[in-house]
Amino acid sequence: MAESNLKQQLPHKTSFRDFPAPYKEVFFKAGIKKRHFFPHQSYFLPRCGPDGFKSAGRTVQQNDPNQLWEVILYADQSLLAEFPEDLFFDDDLVWHQQHLDINGQIASANLVIVGDRLYTNNHVSDIVQRISRRRTFKTRIETLFKGWPYILLNSILNFAREKKLREVCLPTADYAIENTDIQRTVKRDLFHRIYDWSVTQHFNAIREGNWWVINLNDNIGSIAIGEKRESVLTAEKTICIYHDTERGLGHIGIDNDLAKFADRMAPDYLQQMLAIEAAVDVKVSYNVVGQFLSDVRAEIEAGGHGLAFHSYNHRVSPFWSFINKHPHIYSRVHKLLSKMQLRNGGNQLYRCRKIDYRLKGYRPPQSVLTAELGDANLCYHNFEWLGCWMPPQKVRLPYLENRLIKIPMQLDDWPIYCEKVSYADWENAALKAVQENEFTAIGLHDCYAQYWIEHYESFLRKLSDLGELKTIESAANNIFLRHAF
Repeated sequence: MAESNLKQQLPHKTSFRDFPAPYKEVFFKAGIKKRHFFPHQSYFLPRCGPDGFKSAGRTVQQNDPNQLWEVILYADQSLLAEFPEDLFFDDDLVWHQQHLDINGQIASANLVIVGDRLYTNNHVSDIVQRISRRRTFKTRIETLFKGWPYILLNSILNFAREKKLREVCLPTADYAIENTDIQRTVKRDLFHRIYDWSVTQHFNAIREGNWWVINLNDNIGSIAIGEKRESVLTAEKTICIYHDTERGLGHIGIDNDLAKFADRMAPDYLQQMLAIEAAVDVKVSYNVVGQFLSDVRAEIEAGGHGLAFHSYNHRVSPFWSFINKHPHIYSRVHKLLSKMQLRNGGNQLYRCRKIDYRLKGYRPPQSVLTAELGDANLCYHNFEWLGCWMPPQKVRLPYLENRLIKIPMQLDDWPIYCEKVSYADWENAALKAVQENEFTAIGLHDCYAQYWIEHYESFLRKLSDLGELKTIESAANNIFLRHAF
């Protein structure tokens, strides 16, 4: 892990492929109609993408998450002035939420490298396919971005070319339908346009079982090559406040009086937290126990805050608590955890996903990593970041490992409750940590709110003077962008 953390010492910039307005002629020469072109940028990111790891195992038996990538397509900013910015961040419209906090996300696809071949799946444009939910913009969005399948495919071929791969394999429409969630309503004509028509109309593609195979050497003249460019990302000191929202569950059988008090007072404390955060105009992260997510979700999201799981029911095995408290044992176990793929056999992740399929973060109770929380298993269940105490303790920055962003959570309010540390001393320690580190994650429990709620507004204002307060998800998105290829 220490090596991974050193790798995270990256410049605050990201890479992308640019296809500005003059590229309309380049695309036309490559065989794509001018009406299908729009200026855009493509990002190549080391991410599994929605259901990417699950699909990779099912379709090409690839069980190494580090062979997975995602291409994300954005409209050039020159095209966005006519649309309200919230359009591209509407969670109901942009269902897969792959925008990474960048305005104008149009489409994405999952990529899997197997030998000298690139396999793809899940070619999606939420903004185009779901725009009927915002009918005011329906005609314009569909007209402007109707060529997204061709533009996306061109970006995929750019990635394969730069990775020096030999062939790109795309699922046929029938195979894509076969591997689509059975709960979704499948529009066969749409799948045909995305997976069959866009491939065969512009490329010399050979049918090989369930796949269309494009040989790059045979099709190089049909690829519009983008210009690799870089943009600067914020380099300001980052502070993430997170609330482990668990009510009294963490103290049942340990401190029953506190458990009862927390169950009774947690709703009121939540209202106070949200009101204070609105007054200071900051966004934080709420890691919520799945059992009562539906009780608090609407008001948390209304405040624009991040939302993640804090397990399904906050149950922690004493065995795993013991393992996590002994670093020499933990380091050995962690190597096994990172490779474990328990699929649906786990107790917490699977049950969380039955409640919500899209939340990207997972915060284990007490930072205890169990057998279920291997990196591969988290990727399989579509989690993109894991937040907990990260041994060795010198790990201070978020880092990418096995396609998962690891968020080191350095301190929380446990000492105020357990060690009887005064609030003043605790706050001084927290502010000192922020001053000394580029990144600091500070945890506040709803069950301990009585110790700090009266100081919360003042604390947030002091933190705002020291750095930028972000949600954990935004911090994770920044790390993904800094690793763009």
